[in-house]
Amino acid sequence: MGKGLQNILGGFLLLAGIGTIAATAQQGRISMHGGDTPSMASHIQHRESVSEISTATDKRIAVSLPLTLREHMLASMRDHLETIHAILKALNNGKFDEAARLAESKLGMSSLGLHGAKRAGRYMPEGMRRAGLALHKAATRFALKAQEEDLPGSYRALEEMTATCVACHAAYRVR
Repeated sequence: MGKGLQNILGGFLLLAGIGTIAATAQQGRISMHGGDTPSMASHIQHRESVSEISTATDKRIAVSLPLTLREHMLASMRDHLETIHAILKALNNGKFDEAARLAESKLGMSSLGLHGAKRAGRYMPEGMRRAGLALHKAATRFALKAQEEDLPGSYRALEEMTATCVACHAAYRVR
């Protein structure tokens, strides 16, 4: 089971990397034949140039936040992603208790105060608030399944967690 998860994650990361490299190559920043490797600066430049272009065509709902709250929210979302990565790593190593602890303490219902949910919620559209709450509830469900060492149930709850992330990011953008 651990190898299957590794293969799935490896495939996902490979596709993400290929997409980034292909998009950057289209911008003329990487020679696909010359062995150049993209620097972090070129990725940032690419992201900024794509951002300028896509803002006009981005159909997601723009959510205006005060600068400090926006920075806090973006940092929280990066932390969520790092936590999901750590959860997957723990599951892959059969460390159910660690996966459960990470999920509940950093993403579950008991973590709402950590993320400033009440303060940020005032600025969010109702659908965005519901998506955030769904993430936290799914993380708590995951923690319970992981404590039971219910691998299929854990994966279903983890899928619910990431589905809320995907849906929210597809519908909203902060500015």
